[in-house]
Amino acid sequence: MRSLQDNGKAIETPHIIGYGFFGRKMSQTILALDYGTKKIGLAVGETLTGGARPLLTLFNRQGQADWPKLAQIIAEWQPDVLLVGLPLREDGAETASSQRARHFMAQLQQRFPLPVQGVNEYLSSHAAAERLEIYGKKKRQPSLDAVAAQIILETWLGQIWTSTN
Repeated sequence: MRSLQDNGKAIETPHIIGYGFFGRKMSQTILALDYGTKKIGLAVGETLTGGARPLLTLFNRQGQADWPKLAQIIAEWQPDVLLVGLPLREDGAETASSQRARHFMAQLQQRFPLPVQGVNEYLSSHAAAERLEIYGKKKRQPSLDAVAAQIILETWLGQIWTSTN
């Protein structure tokens, strides 16, 4: 398992990384977070396959993220990048929510030795609600927040695939 230290660095653009011939890394595991003041949806995906799936939703305690549980999830999944949705306006302008998400990104960078990147999540919650309608009423249906994180991750993965192909 990776040790969790305070030396994370932000990256500006997505990169596909993994190990193949000559010790070169071929794929990254990405942990996406849909940050909200009450809940944080999580999803995980791979750059090699371009697939993403919802994981779970964490509940914030008195406005603070559940850092011990998040550290446990990071240790378990060992992501190469943490991806945070930024709720920007349609024109890309900042909102109060996107500023809170950026503050959360800064906290992630201070706590974990991983690159942290933001991605525009415009309409991800709306798309997640539509996707959940398609899933129908199932006993083990993922939460809206986790599906929103999945959509954020799928958006980011789509940007990688279009920029590298």
